[in-house]
Amino acid sequence: NAFLEKLAQMGVKVIGNVRKEFAARKYAEKWQSMEITNFEYLMLVNDYANRSFQCMSQYPVFPWLLLDFSSSEIRLGTTRLRDLRSTVAGISARKRELADSKYGNTDDFPGGRFQFGTHYL
Repeated sequence: NAFLEKLAQMGVKVIGNVRKEFAARKYAEKWQSMEITNFEYLMLVNDYANRSFQCMSQYPVFPWLLLDFSSSEIRLGTTRLRDLRSTVAGISARKRELADSKYGNTDDFPGGRFQFGTHYL
């Protein structure tokens, strides 16, 4: 492909298969063995997913873990953490109801049904 050849000539590294490249570098294993931090691992995952701080719609994604935002400190083992088996909408019964209601009322949306939207326009 002429376009890919031109990129290579410009010094841009083109990754053919992102999953294979990520696996080959053993980032998950490095994270699991604590060779890299949680933050470093999440930044790598976001980087390979082409997430960027340059565009508001492509900002890196980080899991929302905390439930208590009123405390001035986080204490491991005692701070309440979100149950990661459900989406952020599952934090409370009220939030679940709101998300389910929104999902049920988005039948006519061109992109299909959704619970969370990123409509910046």
